[in-house]
Amino acid sequence: MGVKTYSQEIDSPVATARLFKAFCLDNHNVFPKLMPESFKSIEFVEGTSVKAGSIRQFNFSDEGDMVDGKYKCLISETKFYPKGSGYVCKMTIHVHPLSGTGFNEEATKMG
Repeated sequence: MGVKTYSQEIDSPVATARLFKAFCLDNHNVFPKLMPESFKSIEFVEGTSVKAGSIRQFNFSDEGDMVDGKYKCLISETKFYPKGSGYVCKMTIHVHPLSGTGFNEEATKMG
């Protein structure tokens, strides 16, 4: 089965630098605190939060249904760009299923 891709854009009046820090540089601390039902922890596999190209392992909580043992990996991309006095955050996730499994469409949708 092929890869499924989901995208979402979020407009925000909050300064780009502030949200870039929360979403990208400090997400290993912020996400598990803000969304414990989804994220157990986030660990660095390669690199650090201050360098481009770092690789993080997102450990999902047992309560969440995002990853139900059917996915090889989930690859996410986050891009920020200015819009007026705020910013737009575009998040894209690529879902790679294990061979012979299907997709849980509701669980993998963003937003």
